[in-house]
Amino acid sequence: MRMGKCCPTSGSLLISLIGLAVIALSAGAQTAAPNEWTWMGGSSTVGNYGGQPGVYGALGVPAATNIPGGRAGASNWTDSSGNFWLFGGLGYDSKVYSSAHFPPYLLDLNDLWEFNPLNQEWTWMGGSSVVNPGAGMPGIYGTRETPAAGNVPGGRYDAATWVDNSGNLWLFGGAGFDGNGTNGFLNDLWEFNPRTNEWAWMGGSSTEPPMYGGGQSGVYGTLRTPATGNIPGSRASATTWTDGSGNLWLFGGWGFDAKGNDGNLNDLWKFNPSRNEWAWMGGSSTVPKTSDGSGGQPGVYGTRGTPAAQNVPGGRQAANGWTDSNWNLWLFGGSSFGQFGDNNGYLNDLWEFSPATGEWTWMCGSDLPGDSGSTSEPCSDPTGPPRAGVVVPAARWLATSWTDGTGQFWLFGGKWGEDIASFKTTSGFSTLPRKNGPGRAAKTSTTHPTLAVCTARWVPLPQGMFPASETRPPAGLTRATIFGFSGGTAKVPRHRPRSRMLAGSTTFGCSVHRDHLSLALPCPHSA
Repeated sequence: MRMGKCCPTSGSLLISLIGLAVIALSAGAQTAAPNEWTWMGGSSTVGNYGGQPGVYGALGVPAATNIPGGRAGASNWTDSSGNFWLFGGLGYDSKVYSSAHFPPYLLDLNDLWEFNPLNQEWTWMGGSSVVNPGAGMPGIYGTRETPAAGNVPGGRYDAATWVDNSGNLWLFGGAGFDGNGTNGFLNDLWEFNPRTNEWAWMGGSSTEPPMYGGGQSGVYGTLRTPATGNIPGSRASATTWTDGSGNLWLFGGWGFDAKGNDGNLNDLWKFNPSRNEWAWMGGSSTVPKTSDGSGGQPGVYGTRGTPAAQNVPGGRQAANGWTDSNWNLWLFGGSSFGQFGDNNGYLNDLWEFSPATGEWTWMCGSDLPGDSGSTSEPCSDPTGPPRAGVVVPAARWLATSWTDGTGQFWLFGGKWGEDIASFKTTSGFSTLPRKNGPGRAAKTSTTHPTLAVCTARWVPLPQGMFPASETRPPAGLTRATIFGFSGGTAKVPRHRPRSRMLAGSTTFGCSVHRDHLSLALPCPHSA
């Protein structure tokens, strides 16, 4: 099932493609040459009905032929042994859909997968391999704080995730199904132990309000004071971090505030896994109530490069985050509000939060939505004006990000963003040649979005990473990720979430190349 503006994966998704790609960042411990992409598995085509079904095999048994079905908005982790874990998302189970189901319902999945990068095999570890079309799998909650083999979260997408210091995997909220099979927004908290292969429901509600697309209000308590009764409201597409003390942090997303109003949140939460307690650490406990559910708090930017107690990013969803070597929390972009609450759009602002001082710093990027990157405040020399050749990635949401072994933060794709960028908080520059890449292809024209790598600021890199013979995806492409690819033409309503099939005489195409793939399809912006 799909919902509206609130859920970025949902309202504008037509094609799901399951694939696995890696980029080699250095010359050591790799089979590919430096700075080249390698297609590691999954299908190079989307099939006849918009996505490939999964090959589940036997439960708990790895096999070279196993592969999750095409999906978007899945949850993922990397465990302490270096294995990759994947849960749920909006996509395809083990069945092949006939033409009678096209456009097909995209299913709220609750399957759990483990991928071993050493032998490059997937293992179906839990959840269901079959979901009824038009529905999703309800959760089996069991007893609170008690792990059990039969427990499993309900099908969902765009949930928040963390890995704690003990190597356990954590899951919070998202859009999907509760214990009664009601579809809406969740605020349940789950812990998964990879060693025992058991889920435990740790907090939040096991049910949603009976109205479709509803959610639970947040219980904020006293600012910066942990309490057993505190709990963030139901939400999807929040940003997460883990600090040096093992605390789990959560920011924003689209969801429900303390009064039950829905919109783009800018609340900041800290969760202590050892005490199982939440603390509201900053931001607003409410969002402005609007008739179309698109409300949100504006940001307070202050002076660029200067931390202040009153600074706070505006409400947003589908932003990117990472933690630096000093355990500061970083936030980039997303969709919603800059410094003016009536100006809704995509962002490219970069923020740093210090858990030690509890203060936000606006580091660079624009304080207004819709910035192309060329006019943004640069990340270097906070007191100086923008300089030629020093840019910030264009405004975007739904991008994919990761941190490499040297502490650089990498950003790939997203809506309104088609480039790859790297950022590091120390000085110095590096450049990469353009070579293979997943999910998009580039012309060698100098007007094409550039690959940016920098350390202390964003800078453009040379053209030529992709073969010139390929077709470039259009500028309105909805989502491109390392693991999957999705795009679509459905307009997203700005009001309360509801089921919505993709309408119109949509056409799409996919061209396969020797060492990667490209996909071209129209995807207008939300109306």
